[in-house]
Amino acid sequence: MRSLWKRVFALRLAGPDVGPDEARQGRRKIEFNACLRECKERVASVSLLFDSEYHRDAKIILEHLALDFVNAGLFAYDASALASLEGWREALEKTGDQDIAKSIKTVVFFALMSKNDFREIGDIRTPLERCYCKVSRLKNKFQTPAADAHRFVKNIRLCVLSLALVLLCFSGYWLYQYIGLGYHIFRATEAWNAGDVTLACNDMKEVLAIRDDDAVKDRAKQYCDGKDVVEILLKQGEDDLRSLDMQKVQSILEAGKQINALAFAGLEGKANRSLWAIDRALAAYRARNGAYPPGTGPEGNFDKDMKFKEDWIAGLAPEYIDKLPRDPRVSDSKNDQYYYWSDGKDYKLVRHGVPDDCKFVKSRNPALVDPVRDCWAYGYWTPNAAKW
Repeated sequence: MRSLWKRVFALRLAGPDVGPDEARQGRRKIEFNACLRECKERVASVSLLFDSEYHRDAKIILEHLALDFVNAGLFAYDASALASLEGWREALEKTGDQDIAKSIKTVVFFALMSKNDFREIGDIRTPLERCYCKVSRLKNKFQTPAADAHRFVKNIRLCVLSLALVLLCFSGYWLYQYIGLGYHIFRATEAWNAGDVTLACNDMKEVLAIRDDDAVKDRAKQYCDGKDVVEILLKQGEDDLRSLDMQKVQSILEAGKQINALAFAGLEGKANRSLWAIDRALAAYRARNGAYPPGTGPEGNFDKDMKFKEDWIAGLAPEYIDKLPRDPRVSDSKNDQYYYWSDGKDYKLVRHGVPDDCKFVKSRNPALVDPVRDCWAYGYWTPNAAKW
């Protein structure tokens, strides 16, 4: 069995047999993909800043984006990257696809515009996204025979393993059904003898769904008829006054739930807007400085005298945001605050100590819920900081 397992995964362990040219192509592909990821992030940042009328910051990031697009084209055609936009015209001539070169040229023109002309651009998001889509097509230039063969073998192996997994799950399902059959019959009998007619009826219905024979039908009918008789007896004796009182209580409870939901919605909305504003300010800070501001979590929110610090994220206000928001609860507790961690490369920003509020957020936008603290915090983070 062990030798068979090794044979199945032998190709994956060995990897594709590549020569020097294909190895160099592989390195160029890594450089191209890294450049393409930067382009995607910067397209989103420029579009957001431009739409928010932060034209100066948008133009700064756009200059880097234009250079990234030019270099992506150079990587794809095995040419040396540029350190600045000087010589970009000659560089684009090395790009064999004129349609892609034309889209990159449009982005470069935007980056080299004067500030006043830049403000007059009506829609910057569409040409940037169109250029990104066209540059992304250059991925096809990095396909190599050895890599293609390895990918084909890998896909075949995945198909075989997937089929085996489906068969295993299917067999396990039926095995579970028949093993569980005896358990449900035993539990239904015990529940009937103990007087729990509801559980007895439900368990026999589970059995009936698996094995439809006369003996099971008769026992299921006996247990469920007994359940109906008990329910009828319990309902007897209820008068109109009691029914009216119960309806009144129910209406009060429903009104209370609506009020509570509105309160949670207001609190969650205010906190979420504040977190979003801080998140955008962090993106602008990183775009200009190349790294996020440092953060140490709850320890960064208070000074030595345990007084709340207004600049709990150093260097962010007032240049990137007018004033750092504080948790709407305005609590002196270290637990009930916004937390911010960062090592410069990644960051995590959450609102902490909100189990009830977090449940409301989870029902509306589960992606904001902290995967480490579950329903005790929610906010924003980079992918590498998700487990902080």
